[in-house]
Amino acid sequence: MVESRSVSEVRESRVQHFVDLAHETPGMVEGLRSGSIDAMVDFFELAPGAHVTAVAVEDVAPRDLAS
Repeated sequence: MVESRSVSEVRESRVQHFVDLAHETPGMVEGLRSGSIDAMVDFFELAPGAHVTAVAVEDVAPRDLAS
């Protein structure tokens, strides 16, 4: 049986995955902020199908990723 989820549930899941991954991966957020291609490639490999824009990263980072 295939689980049906709304777009907002999928988006929230991806954001939470990104937040969790950022907490588990030292330097990832700073790498994204500085434009490191390697950090972006690592994230997309770990979260296939995710759509992250500079705006989304900026919106998520200050609120959810503050250390």
